[in-house]
Amino acid sequence: MLYLQYLLYGGSSILQKLLALNTSITYIGAWCIIITSKVSRFI
Repeated sequence: MLYLQYLLYGGSSILQKLLALNTSITYIGAWCIIITSKVSRFI
């Protein structure tokens, strides 16, 4: 039972880390697109 709880907790924390990483990558990517589009307008 304890192993199952550990497995579920460990799995959820890994999922949360992956979600956080994915969200930050998407956020950074969006900013890069915005900055690139603004820079390309000035050129």
